[in-house]
Amino acid sequence: MFRFKIKVFYLLSIWENAIRAIIVPFLLIYIWQNGVSQLQIGIISSAYFLTKLIFSSLFGSISDVIGRKKALTLGSIIEITFYIIFYIGRDYFMFLLAYLINGFAQALTMASLSSWELDNIKAIYGESKWVKYLSKIKIIGDLSFIISSILAFFCFLWLKTMGYSDLQIIRFFILICILISIIKVITILLGEEIKKCKKRKEERFLKKFLKNYDEFIKLTKENPCFKIILMIMFLYSVGYFILYTIYFLYLKLTLEIPEQFYNLIFLTSTIISIVIVFFNEKLVKHLKGEKKPIICFSLISSFLIILSGLTRESSLLSLVLLILVDGLCCGIHPIFVTFLNKPIPSEIRATAYSIVIMAGEIGCLVGGLVYGIVANNYGLTSVLYLSGFLILLGTVPFLFMKTEN
Repeated sequence: MFRFKIKVFYLLSIWENAIRAIIVPFLLIYIWQNGVSQLQIGIISSAYFLTKLIFSSLFGSISDVIGRKKALTLGSIIEITFYIIFYIGRDYFMFLLAYLINGFAQALTMASLSSWELDNIKAIYGESKWVKYLSKIKIIGDLSFIISSILAFFCFLWLKTMGYSDLQIIRFFILICILISIIKVITILLGEEIKKCKKRKEERFLKKFLKNYDEFIKLTKENPCFKIILMIMFLYSVGYFILYTIYFLYLKLTLEIPEQFYNLIFLTSTIISIVIVFFNEKLVKHLKGEKKPIICFSLISSFLIILSGLTRESSLLSLVLLILVDGLCCGIHPIFVTFLNKPIPSEIRATAYSIVIMAGEIGCLVGGLVYGIVANNYGLTSVLYLSGFLILLGTVPFLFMKTEN
């Protein structure tokens, strides 16, 4: 019975990564194919992050009171509503509503799932087993992503030979995601929440949060290093989210690559990021201090600026650079997070880093608007150049940080 309580999280990881592999490459393409402009796509993306930003902290507290399982079940049901509205959506306002609902759902499920996992692992095996079982969950999720990407690729090709249009195939994929989401809700209901949350504990948590928050604000005023961390996170998030938004639209509108290859392209980026993560430890040993993020960021921005100068005749080189950039951005994330966490005192690290994440979400919000304005007025190539410039600009504050190796 105890083992099944952990296997529930293996199943959830399988379903979530399957959905990500199947539909993420087509979300913005589907919106664009329904007549939504680049500016409106930017507004939709920003609205999603605004909703997450507003409700994340509130729903985290609600999850602590009502229980992680109930919060996750509710959030997953709301997520099904997102896919249903997305499926029937045919105009800007329907897609905007869908993304607002999705932001609401993600805010509710984001903290609930990780907290539920940690609570159950701790109750059954102890804190010492956290890394072991979280790693298993991650590996199973990666395998699910790889298998689902390959199956989606062959499914797209088969449906294409049957005479279905790209739009019809994407709608079919959305229906599959709705089905998987329903299975996901059933899986959550089969799980058991070992740790029961109580309101009295939540009140103590809020007092501790406010105390740590006040301390962080005090340290921010006294130590400029915290302000630099927030600035880095903001600039990087603006630049990366612009890149994330443009990724598949650039494949479609500029490189003119058929949609049936998007799952494999997304899979290739993910595999590159996994390989980079595997070598992160060796990379950290060879690079000292501020050189770690500066070299990584400079490499990413250089690729993007080169990419923005390539013509359509160099589509193969453009595709390779785009895949490398996305893989690098995801792969160096552990180095980036570790470096930003070093200057933060451990006793307030969780509270402080939650504020750093908030700065990143504000950056994504701004990035969506910037993407929409620039893409609508100057084209996707200018967006790539801007993304590279902002990520390069994010390296400058690192020069003013003093951290231990």
